[in-house]
Amino acid sequence: MIKHYCDRCGCETKNPQNVRIPYEFVNGSTFESKECQLCEKCKKDLDKLENHIIPQIVKLRISVYQNFMDYLYLG
Repeated sequence: MIKHYCDRCGCETKNPQNVRIPYEFVNGSTFESKECQLCEKCKKDLDKLENHIIPQIVKLRISVYQNFMDYLYLG
């Protein structure tokens, strides 16, 4: 029998979820990703991150650039 363990928390899991996560910036906003196996609880945490936190970060980043473009350069 093969045992599977979560790559994040280390607990044993019967049905690991294979996911790809970013782990290293390459250039600017591009990144390399790696595949890992997560237990059900860690997969739910990843889904929360991807569905709630990351979109908020993107909105913040866009608003920063919009504010930058809205100001006239008076230099």
